[in-house]
Amino acid sequence: MKKINYLSYFNSLPKLYQVIISDIFKLKWIVLFFCIAIGVAGYFYAKMKPFIYPAKLTFMVNEDESSKLTGGLAVLLGRVGVGSSGKINLDKMIELSKSRNIIQSALLAKVKVNERTDYFVNHFINIYELNKTNKDGEEDVLFTHSNVDSFTIEENRMLIKTYNLLTGEKGILSTNYSEKSGIMEMALNSINEELSINFVDTLFQKLSEFYISKSIEKEYKTYSILKQKVSKLFAEMNQKEYSSARIEDQTLGEWRKTDNVPVVLNRRDANVLLMVYGEALKNLEIAEFSLNSKTPTIQIIDSPIKPIKPIVTSKTIYTAVGFMAGLLLSLVFIFIKNVLNSIH
Repeated sequence: MKKINYLSYFNSLPKLYQVIISDIFKLKWIVLFFCIAIGVAGYFYAKMKPFIYPAKLTFMVNEDESSKLTGGLAVLLGRVGVGSSGKINLDKMIELSKSRNIIQSALLAKVKVNERTDYFVNHFINIYELNKTNKDGEEDVLFTHSNVDSFTIEENRMLIKTYNLLTGEKGILSTNYSEKSGIMEMALNSINEELSINFVDTLFQKLSEFYISKSIEKEYKTYSILKQKVSKLFAEMNQKEYSSARIEDQTLGEWRKTDNVPVVLNRRDANVLLMVYGEALKNLEIAEFSLNSKTPTIQIIDSPIKPIKPIVTSKTIYTAVGFMAGLLLSLVFIFIKNVLNSIH
């Protein structure tokens, strides 16, 4: 194998490169110092960086599809259709889980973290020291109530800041789903184990309640109208029966033709109401069945429990990166020094 002549190769390089390489060897201890110093800084940075506790919750949504209700129900309510909601929109669930409305409702729920019961938003403020990032003139903010409409401008700003901590470009909250299985995952990577677990559980609860209520909003309204209608018919029917009985009690069996007319009318009306009541009751049962069948079932598959294995920052990687950064900086310094010398 042919032996490389490094001296000849060195002499063939441009003059500037020869000077730089010579300076590297002359200043090798300085270069080494930069590498070690920044490498050690990387090591201690990794050591001081807090652990991340990833709390993951997986769940699936089962949603039934049924046909529209017609017939007697449509006659009573003016052709009110109870239609199917189609296939589960997983993207909608993802967007809802990141919406300010859902996250805000979770942030303003109370929970016990580090032996202290407070709003989630206050726990995030304290643990992530969000008040320390306030601009000049902004007062420290902690929430004492959950009435959003009465929040001050400072409280709104802090609520948005906490929301951005969760969902911003480097947000600690993530949601996704598997296109093959339809299983969804919600995860919070915070620096506090209790906070991670409790917030994921609460956010899932708020998301489930909102999704279910909106999915059956039309069916529930239909059911409520029918229920009120059935109750009203039942009350009117009983009123007619009691009215007939009172008339009979007042006559004490001594009937005149004119006395019999109100009784006949009341009983006729009661019989009509009975038929209408029977039809309404049947439609109420249909509406209740539709409501139950259309109600989505959101089922937890796995929920986070203690202990959570933390994500630890690799000291080796940060030390190596620091070492390489020190080498690069020292080389850049030597290169710039020689360029400036060559100009002069």
